[in-house]
Amino acid sequence: MSQRKVIGLVLGSAAYNYTFYLLLTWGAELSLEDAARDLLHSVFYASVPWLSEPSRLLVGGWLVNFLIQRGWNSSRVRQTVLIGGTSFGLGIFGAAGAHTPGDAFFG
Repeated sequence: MSQRKVIGLVLGSAAYNYTFYLLLTWGAELSLEDAARDLLHSVFYASVPWLSEPSRLLVGGWLVNFLIQRGWNSSRVRQTVLIGGTSFGLGIFGAAGAHTPGDAFFG
């Protein structure tokens, strides 16, 4: 625990796992209760964050490889892409105050 990389790995893993658990277990239920939708529609809205996961991983991996092959510092590139991806992920906080599904996704 005295190494900075281990602390960063632990914090990142804990944050990701908490978000994964929250969206996976509560997402459909909250969508179902708040907007009085049927189960099929609530599952669709709860699955949207997970439907974007493959494209996010592909774009992030491609960007890291592209920049490293161009001669950029590999450690700096990985840190920048990680911080940029995390900042995009913080957009989920905007969905917390949304009153309609459209507001949650586009507002």
